[in-house]
Amino acid sequence: MIYTFFSLDVYEKLSIRSKELLIDKKEYLKTFSLGNIPLSYNKKYLNLYNDLNSSKVCELFTTLINYIKYNDFKYNKQVMAYLYGMIINYNLSINLNPYLIYKGGLKKYTCIKNYLDNYIINIRKKTNPYHYKIYKDSFNINYLDKGLIEVIDFSYKQVFNVDNYSKIYFKSIKKMKKFYKIFRYDRFGIKKIFYSIFRNKYLSYHTKGNKSYLNIEHNKWYNPTNKRVNITLSFPEIYLNSLNSAFKMIDEINKYIYYDKRINLDKVIGNKNYITGREIGKEKELKFFEN
Repeated sequence: MIYTFFSLDVYEKLSIRSKELLIDKKEYLKTFSLGNIPLSYNKKYLNLYNDLNSSKVCELFTTLINYIKYNDFKYNKQVMAYLYGMIINYNLSINLNPYLIYKGGLKKYTCIKNYLDNYIINIRKKTNPYHYKIYKDSFNINYLDKGLIEVIDFSYKQVFNVDNYSKIYFKSIKKMKKFYKIFRYDRFGIKKIFYSIFRNKYLSYHTKGNKSYLNIEHNKWYNPTNKRVNITLSFPEIYLNSLNSAFKMIDEINKYIYYDKRINLDKVIGNKNYITGREIGKEKELKFFEN
C-alpha cells in the first residue's frame, strides 16, 4: 500500500527528536498514515468519511494540534504518531487523488491505485505483490492509547459533533485489516481465478494496468473538477512532492508545538479537499476524466 511506504519515507526525513520519539512506534505511523480511509470499509460510516474528506479539514487539524500542545500530549508516542500519520495522509491524498481520479475516472480509480500499489511493492519489497501480506504490514496496532483516545474524542466531538470517534476509528481499522486479509492476499493464485471469472476489478490485486499509469512521459492531465488546472507531473514526482510537503508541514507544526514558534496554522495546513486536492468551497464535482 502506497501510504505504508510513504509514511516510512517521511519518517526518514524527520528531525532526530521526532525519530527518537517514534523509533519503536513506526508500526503505528504506518497504520495512522491511512488517515480516515478505514471508515470507507465500514458502510455504517461512509457519510461521515465523506464529510471528513470534504469539510472542516483545517479546523480539525488545528483542534488536534492545539489540544496536543496545551494538554501536554506532545511526548505521547502514539498521539504524535497519529498526528504525523494524519499529516502524511493529507499531503499524499490531496496530490495523488486528483491524478488517480482524472486518469481512471470513478470506475477505474481503484484499478489504477492497485497498479501503483503493486508498483511500489515490487520496488520496495522485491516480491510478488500477490504474496505480500499487506494486512500484517499496515495494520500492526492492537489498541489505542488512553491519551490518544482523549485527543481523538475531544477533537472530533468539537469539530464534527461525533461522539466516541476513537471507537468508530478503531473498529474501522479492524474491518479494513480483515478485508485486506480475505480479499487481497492471494499466495496461491486461487482468488485470481475467481476474480477473472467475475471480473471484479475492485477487489483483486491482479491488476494488469500499464506503465502509462506512471505518466513518465509527462503527458498533461487535469484536476477532475476544473480543466483550467492542468499538470504534467508523473507519479514519482507526485510522490516526491508530497513527501517534501508532508515533511515541511510536520517540521513547522513541531516548531509550534515544541518551541512555541508563532505560526499561522491555517496557512501552514490549508483547507483542501482530500479527493479533489482543491481548497474546500471551490468546485467539487468530479466531471473531467481522461477517458
